[in-house]
Amino acid sequence: MYEKEDRLCTLVRHQYVWYSIKNAQNSIKYTPSLEGPFQKSKMRLDNFRTVLTLLSTLITLGSASLVLRGIDRPDEIALDSRQAPSPVNQTGNWSLVGCYTDISTARTLSAATIPASDNMTLETCVAFCSSVDFIFAGVEFAQECYCDSTIQIPSVPSDLADCDLSCSGNSSELCGGSDNILIYTNGQPAPVIVQDVGQWSYAGCFTDSVEDRDLSIGIDIPAGVTAASCSAACQTENFNIAGLENGQECWCGNVLGNSSIHVGDDDCRNVCISDHSEYCGAPNRLAVYDFTALGAPPPPTTCSSDNIANFTLIAKYKNPPEDGSSGEVPLKIVLVEMVPSVTWAILSAFNGVQCPRSWRITQLCCIRSCIPRFPSVLCHGRCRPK
Repeated sequence: MYEKEDRLCTLVRHQYVWYSIKNAQNSIKYTPSLEGPFQKSKMRLDNFRTVLTLLSTLITLGSASLVLRGIDRPDEIALDSRQAPSPVNQTGNWSLVGCYTDISTARTLSAATIPASDNMTLETCVAFCSSVDFIFAGVEFAQECYCDSTIQIPSVPSDLADCDLSCSGNSSELCGGSDNILIYTNGQPAPVIVQDVGQWSYAGCFTDSVEDRDLSIGIDIPAGVTAASCSAACQTENFNIAGLENGQECWCGNVLGNSSIHVGDDDCRNVCISDHSEYCGAPNRLAVYDFTALGAPPPPTTCSSDNIANFTLIAKYKNPPEDGSSGEVPLKIVLVEMVPSVTWAILSAFNGVQCPRSWRITQLCCIRSCIPRFPSVLCHGRCRPK
């Protein structure tokens, strides 16, 4: 049975008497003790009756505390019954979600926070979370404020009575508890894990670590990381796997690391910093996207024909020539016997007359460099030095 002790000090004829009052199983036990001179014969019985009647009333009401003010007579006891405030159900367009567990190493709301303040109120916290575009605001330990668009794991709902601390800036409001956060929401839609973007498809949430990256190539995206921007950046660099991590990181590769483990999507619920409507992985969690549904680039287009009489191969310079030419060079198939009885078919840009101007070689190296190890007859001795 829950027990509470309070001390009641009353002044009778300018003398102090202390009563030890014990509330246990609705019974009253008191022991008078004297401090200073006191004449028992002068204590009136009706004074005791007044005190006992008052105490019985307090116990019946379940009062938690008594505050006595200055009195001249024992029948002038002044009482202040203090009750903790109840949680505010609505503040502006934000409504109460409930009380949730919280730990410092894995915050329930982790996207944004403001420094602890001796002037913290519900209004201060929800105004801040609204300004940074998050849908949840949480107050804790009387003076702390946190924001997010997701109630993160491993947090679970707790008893509302666990969020019983008054706000440091307004004692009529509650601001969470110790290791318990009081959460409010503005009712806006929650972020989502984008499932498809162009030819890229979501493959799942995977573990990752700084020491052993699942995808080894990090890409900097100044405009901000999203599923679309990261997959596009990886595709530009000819990778077929893209990964989003920690709300702002983009990683690329062609194969996931051997240590990677597929985990639940709830592990990849950090809001993208550049777009709060999307999730971008989480710390040490990679939201993985594969190029095409099969996770591999599409195969090259097959070109086949029974008649190759008019078939022409064209090579294009990666960097267009400075002379303004088209940068296209017809290719020829040259059969070369590299060793006896072994013939190779080689694509060559050599026109059989002279080496391309950009090669700038002498007649001697024409045979060796234009078509390495080719028989000298291929150059016909007509390569002109440049």
